[in-house]
Amino acid sequence: MPDSVTRPHDGDTAFTPGPPGPERDEIGALANRIELIRDQVDALQTSAAPAKLRWFQWAGSATSVVSLVVTISIAIWANRLQARKDVSAAAASGLDQLTKVTSDLVALRSEENTAFNTPGANPNAYATGSAIRNAKRQVLLDEADRLVQRLGSGVSPQILLTLASE
Repeated sequence: MPDSVTRPHDGDTAFTPGPPGPERDEIGALANRIELIRDQVDALQTSAAPAKLRWFQWAGSATSVVSLVVTISIAIWANRLQARKDVSAAAASGLDQLTKVTSDLVALRSEENTAFNTPGANPNAYATGSAIRNAKRQVLLDEADRLVQRLGSGVSPQILLTLASE
């Protein structure tokens, strides 16, 4: 049996029986060159393709995640700080209002004592003034009660004692 039938020619990947000759050598050479070009294309594609990293391995992504966490933490902290300032400002405002209401109640009590103890005062004028002062006292006491309920334990004992005497 001839040599060309029992084994493939140099570098041929497909076995084609036939007589050896120049055409067969050209086909083998072309097949080798095509295989070489395919290998080079594969190598180029492999080297040109970026390395596939998981999302947390990307430098930009990790930096972005850290920046996001820091930004959210700062925003939460700033929000809580502002809320505390708002609460303390509201408490200070409420305490100032309560102090003014208490001062008005004390001034009203002093005015009533002065009107009652004035010699030669007209009893009708005193009775009319007393009704007006009682209505004003009731409004001030209601406002004081509302403020004390809102402020809770932030009210000083002196103010509570003054309000209790009314």
